[in-house]
Amino acid sequence: HKSLEVQATYERRKEVEHLKDLKEFMKALPETQERPRLIGVHTNVATHIRKTTESLVFRQGISHEHNIIQMDEERAVVDYIEDQINKGECITKVLRLMCLFSTVNNGMKPKTYDQLKDALMLAYGIPQVIAALHNLEKCGLLVRQDAKTPFGNMRKAFKLWDDKLNEKQPNDPSYAYSGFCPLLSRIIESLVHSSVHHKTAGVADAFDQAGGEKASITNAVEVAGTSRIVVVCIVGGVTAAEISSLRFIARHLQTLTGDQKHFVFATTSITSGNKIISSLLPFEVADPHKK
Repeated sequence: HKSLEVQATYERRKEVEHLKDLKEFMKALPETQERPRLIGVHTNVATHIRKTTESLVFRQGISHEHNIIQMDEERAVVDYIEDQINKGECITKVLRLMCLFSTVNNGMKPKTYDQLKDALMLAYGIPQVIAALHNLEKCGLLVRQDAKTPFGNMRKAFKLWDDKLNEKQPNDPSYAYSGFCPLLSRIIESLVHSSVHHKTAGVADAFDQAGGEKASITNAVEVAGTSRIVVVCIVGGVTAAEISSLRFIARHLQTLTGDQKHFVFATTSITSGNKIISSLLPFEVADPHKK
């Protein structure tokens, strides 16, 4: 699309007849000349991303992450994690998968936990693994299972997984994670617009089961004649995919209701699963894929 715009701009130079038109054309010329370079950068980045996302390794990883979120194929997921350990995969990636599994299932079964712990110590060293697991356990990210998980209830109540997602023409914020919608996005969607499809009586009950302290402060005062602003503050960090999901919600709600709300997202940092895990490890991690 941008390439066609650039071509059309250059073609317009043939139609320039008056001095005023020439001045306007020359004024737009620097930006027009810069666009081919930016298009080239975009194409190179897209090619690199596509090369990664179409690789077998990436697709296998995403498939097992989806299985974790859907609480499906538990044995296959554990075998995959153990296989990654035995292959010497980056410990950050392995621990991230284990923490995701633990969070979704409210902990790991003691037998599974001990099995993976033994494999970790053989692959990465006893002192490093004990120190890492201690920190992750202290944060509650990686623990032994001791109760029924509330994640299943939250997944259904907030519709965190979309089986009918159209990734080519996204119609739901879950497109950012290829089917999984962050809980943060669903909560914002539910609070801002009360008639969204997942607003049910079960939502409040499911939300109460989520970990952490909760508080609600409501201000019903509106100033007439001003645009409505929704400020979302995220302490601890937000991922790029969550930002994409939140932007989708902002656009979708404006289209759905015609209510022009201006969304402002403020956070302490842009983060990722690997960054969070790395920040909790008491040692530097070297990526085995980087030489």
